[in-house]
Amino acid sequence: MRRLHAAARAKRGAGHLLSFVFRILLLCLGTALFAVAVEGFYKPNVLLSGGVTGTSLLINRFTGFPVGLGVLLFNIPVFLLGFRDVGRRFALLSATGVGLFWLLVDFVPIAPLTQEPMLAAIFGGVLAGLGSSLAIRAGGSLGGFDILGVVVNRRFSTGVGEVLMTLNGMTLFFTLFFPR
Repeated sequence: MRRLHAAARAKRGAGHLLSFVFRILLLCLGTALFAVAVEGFYKPNVLLSGGVTGTSLLINRFTGFPVGLGVLLFNIPVFLLGFRDVGRRFALLSATGVGLFWLLVDFVPIAPLTQEPMLAAIFGGVLAGLGSSLAIRAGGSLGGFDILGVVVNRRFSTGVGEVLMTLNGMTLFFTLFFPR
């Protein structure tokens, strides 16, 4: 009887390890796609995304401050604020995604993939959306406003979508004050 329980535990342990490895690979793929969207499409065509990444792209445009480091630094207070609300696994996977994004964007050369702004907006949006979706499917996120949305939702009973729309709208609103 004990052998049966030991075998079942071993099988469960292998399943958990496989699930964890799958999550990490999915998170890495999603983060890489998002990094290609930012460096290959958005940045060379002076386009913005929403959220923390868009804010970092805007700051980079006028100061030259590294986009990946900006995303990393903006996410530190977000993680401190939201760690309790989003759960340990989500926070750790998200922190891994943000750290990997920083490394990919600031240290891995990604050549511009088009100089046509319309194509950059379309393909960058598709890659960024797919990358974010894979990170969420892995059980994490790429940080930023996603975590703030969950925090505000849990503390004030507002919809996550409403919070994200408001925060992203504010980011895009501020771009009106900066010439292209």
